Amino acid sequence: MKKLLSIIFIFTLTMTLMGCSHGEAVQDLQDDYKADELLTDDELDELEKADPDFQEDYLEALGEATKENRIEEDIKLTIELEDLEDKKKVGEKSKGSCDTIAENSVCLEYYGSFWTRQITEMSCEGTYSTGPCPEGMSGGCNTGVGTQADMVAWMYLSGGGEMTASSMGNAKNACDATMASKWIMSK
Repeated sequence: MKKLLSIIFIFTLTMTLMGCSHGEAVQDLQDDYKADELLTDDELDELEKADPDFQEDYLEALGEATKENRIEEDIKLTIELEDLEDKKKVGEKSKGSCDTIAENSVCLEYYGSFWTRQITEMSCEGTYSTGPCPEGMSGGCNTGVGTQADMVAWMYLSGGGEMTASSMGNAKNACDATMASKWIMSK
């Protein structure tokens, strides 16, 4: 940054000593702006003195560029999350699971970086496995999507939880009502 400022200072000083008009120096700075380079505060101050409307145009263009970057990042994140959801549906990338189907018709699959083997084994009150949950689930609530605590609570119509189609619908509604959760259809 210091190097860029030094170059601009030397350039401005040279242009001034050579008799170059202030307008040409402003045009050079505007050309830098058009080349998608961010301007320093000193450059913005100089442009504001020479052309009061330029700062407004610059800030508007910068806002648009930032908006485009956010849209691109959102699209990439959406694609990554959809890919991750597909992998969850087949148990791929699971860090382990806790099967409590016999007791309450639920099996938990762990995905986020928080879920180490030690933590998942210690927190499991059923049968721990390093693999995914068994097949046959009817759907699952994915909580902490894309975070360190990312996990899926798969629901089964079999087992000791007496889950029915109606209670499964209630579980889906409760999951979808929570902003940090998303219902995933079965594998």
